[in-house]
Amino acid sequence: HLVDYVGAGLLRVHRSVFETVPRPWFVWTMERRWEDGTAPASPMSEDFYLSEKCRRYGIQTYADMGIRCGHITDATIDETGKLVLRRV
Repeated sequence: HLVDYVGAGLLRVHRSVFETVPRPWFVWTMERRWEDGTAPASPMSEDFYLSEKCRRYGIQTYADMGIRCGHITDATIDETGKLVLRRV
């Protein structure tokens, strides 16, 4: 499925993306400006930054909706969004 943004917890990127899109690839946007000097509309995580930067270079982002995975943060969250384990 064609998507606007994708998280990097389970990410596969074709090598040509890194050959086409200049560094930096993963940046928290509140710390930087785009190459054209404009600031992002809102803070954006490093994985969404890569998705947005790819779009600016004409590269589309796709997600395989058949793959399920959780997310680890201050707590572990499963693919349904349910809190599974709280870190101590």
